[in-house]
Parts: sequence; structure tokens; C-alpha cells
Amino acid sequence: MKTISIIPLLLTLILLSFSGCSKGPEKDLMFFYFESCPSCEEYQLAEEYREKIEELNGSKPWRGLSRNLITPESAGELKTILKEKELPDISRSLPLLIIGNEYINGYTAIGEKLDELLEQDD
Repeated sequence: MKTISIIPLLLTLILLSFSGCSKGPEKDLMFFYFESCPSCEEYQLAEEYREKIEELNGSKPWRGLSRNLITPESAGELKTILKEKELPDISRSLPLLIIGNEYINGYTAIGEKLDELLEQDD
């Protein structure tokens, strides 16, 4: 009886291992911002960049996320990521894009980098 319950688990693990092989290793792509005015230009830019990160998640081996630090949980998540990646405390240098163990500040620079990453996919 135990053999029957293990078979679906083994099949699932095999399928998951094959599905990850074609993409290669995932790359971190994390966007953090602090915006509270939905009608403001910077908030709208943050939303545009969030959508670009989602697009990269779908077409490349990126492990992307975007967080508005207006929530305490997201602020804590940024602190944890900075510590894990051994980056300096740049949590007040927003907006912030972390790619692997490097970071970029400012909407203009972040927008240019995201556009560059999207162009590499073409």
C-alpha cells in the first residue's frame, strides 16, 4: 500500500526536475519601492516596472519579485534579503532593484536596466 502512494510523489519530482532543466539556474531580480499615491507618476512607474518584472519571470529564468515597502512585512523582507546577500543597508535608497548581489537605485536607472533585460530576450 505504501508503494502506491510513493509512485505519484516520484512522478511529480521527476517532472519537476525536467521542467527546470531547460531554463537553467534562476537569477534573482527584486524591485523594492515606497509609494502611497496611486495617481502620482512615481507610483505609476513602479507599477510599470512591476509588470516588466512579471514579463521577465515568464520568459527567462528570473526569480523576480516586486514589493511596495508601505507594508511592514515587505520592509522586513528587504532587510532579510540585504542581510542574506551581504549587501549594505541600502533600504532607504529607494526605489531599489537587486540583481543577484548587485543593486541599482533610482527610477531612471532601474527602467533602463529592465528595458535592457527585456531586449536581451528578443
